[in-house]
Amino acid sequence: MPEIDTNVSADHHYGAHQLPADGSTPASHVAASLPKILTTQPKLPPQHSTATASTRYHEQFGLPSFDDHVFVVFGYGSILWKQNFEFDAEYEAYIKGYKRVFYQGSRDHRGVPGKPGRVVTLLPSEDKEQRVYGKAYQLPADPEKLSTIFQALDVRESGYERVQLTLFNAHPTTGNLTTTPILPAPTPKSFKTESSTQHVMPPRENSPDVEAGDAEKVLDIFSHPNAPAVQPRKNVVYLCYIATEQNEEYVGETSMEAIATEILGCAGVSGSNREYLFCLADCLRAMGATDPHVFELDAVAKRILRGRETEFAAGAKRVATIV
Repeated sequence: MPEIDTNVSADHHYGAHQLPADGSTPASHVAASLPKILTTQPKLPPQHSTATASTRYHEQFGLPSFDDHVFVVFGYGSILWKQNFEFDAEYEAYIKGYKRVFYQGSRDHRGVPGKPGRVVTLLPSEDKEQRVYGKAYQLPADPEKLSTIFQALDVRESGYERVQLTLFNAHPTTGNLTTTPILPAPTPKSFKTESSTQHVMPPRENSPDVEAGDAEKVLDIFSHPNAPAVQPRKNVVYLCYIATEQNEEYVGETSMEAIATEILGCAGVSGSNREYLFCLADCLRAMGATDPHVFELDAVAKRILRGRETEFAAGAKRVATIV
């Protein structure tokens, strides 16, 4: 997932197509599908109307009323280390039935036209129990702040669709009410993450995958210990940005070696593509999360870098011998 930047200087693509999410949602969530995002500013209500511009901000985004709902954005990419928007609380969480993959091209923030970088998106997984770990950010309740945040997110997330998903608490022994005991969750099969070349953060002992009992719980922001001290109970809308295989910047699957080589050779206005990969891996490790695809790609990229360093050192030694 690209960086979300209210200053429009973040990673990734800007100006997402906003599409409704299909499927049902938990009772605590908004049950209705999200309508399509409007591309034009809505007209202000007539003079005699009691509605105000602030109470109608949500219409331009095709979202439910800002006054009656709490909005939470799930981040699974650069948002983990580069939010660049205001939030009231954050929660370690996961979604099910998806896989995180470096199949989305970036021709601006992690690459350039003709040499795009690669960033993550989510694709449906054949394993409906597969998990993608990330963080959920509870946005401010103020309608004007919400309007500013969604404007920046929608501009930034070009090629990405805004969808509504069910989120689960990554640490089910804390902060939730609805509990469904299950067998230990399988490790996500198709993802791995990296860490930076300078340092590697090992998974912490209380990682989400190995928490005692692994009782699965839907994220409940009202009972979670990270929740704001005082907040009225409202319907919660959990949102996530996903780039589908149909968007024009989708670059698709290839070998890990090829993906790593592309990433090591690309950079854009937000920095090098390798920084994106290494930061994502570090963030997931710091959470104690498991993601085979990201971690494998991280390892392959670092192996390539070590090989280049060895070749350079050997070449320098030969030159020194000749001199």
